[in-house]
Amino acid sequence: IEAWIAEDKHLSSIAWYLQLAQAFRFDLLATITAKGLASEDDQVLHNVTVAAARQSAEHPEGLFDQVFLPAAQSLSSRRLFGWVGGMFNWDQLGLLKGLSAPQVASLMKLLVEVPRLGTDGEALLAVVAREHVQAVIDLIGERFVHERDTADFRYEDLPYGLHYLREPLAAAPEEIVTAARRWFDADPGMAQFRGGRLIAELFPNLEHPLYPLLYSHIEDGREGIDFVLSVLRAYEGQEFLHPLLRAIVGVLPADDDLLHIVEIVIDSSGVLTGEYG
Repeated sequence: IEAWIAEDKHLSSIAWYLQLAQAFRFDLLATITAKGLASEDDQVLHNVTVAAARQSAEHPEGLFDQVFLPAAQSLSSRRLFGWVGGMFNWDQLGLLKGLSAPQVASLMKLLVEVPRLGTDGEALLAVVAREHVQAVIDLIGERFVHERDTADFRYEDLPYGLHYLREPLAAAPEEIVTAARRWFDADPGMAQFRGGRLIAELFPNLEHPLYPLLYSHIEDGREGIDFVLSVLRAYEGQEFLHPLLRAIVGVLPADDDLLHIVEIVIDSSGVLTGEYG
């Protein structure tokens, strides 16, 4: 094997073999990675990312910095994102666990460009979010901006029907609401479909502490109310929204245009009777 590697022969096949080799040799995989980077051999680079991921459970040292990340960076520069997954369960691997903040930042930068995260990308992010939830929340915001700025219909900012990310993100309600307000301030017109949708996905019944977190924005005044309504519009007018709606009606002037948004939220269920209940 060493002779073949020295002669640049069968590099892709050897990298593929190393992903399952019991007598794993990091030096061989690192050498193949360097050769793949020099030649921009996409198949070699893809295979070394798979090998790094699979071997990371038993041999985590150096695989992220010296193999996986540089290979993923090279592939991503040519818009090849097969390294995101599809061949393994990220949660069972050690590659993304215990990363430093700079390592996570480098990985998140690559993930902004991925056209569709899908279940594999979501599973990858869920592992990172358990230790670096703010970095993942910030990535979601960057993907919202990327979709807006590129207007690429093939780009999906966030998978619908979150599965893997639901638990780690729902464990950070304050960070989620703070980010949603920031996204609202940057682009109010799409807030319902971004921060609002994310909050509704993570907290489908407006679970505690969402009520006090949102109510604090009502107390901020009209802009805060506008933000809260962008969140509530992502729901379907369920009864648990009524206390917040009543609080909003209680502070708005009778001729405020935002009352029309309150009506829209109410009309989506048709449950309340009378003027705003």
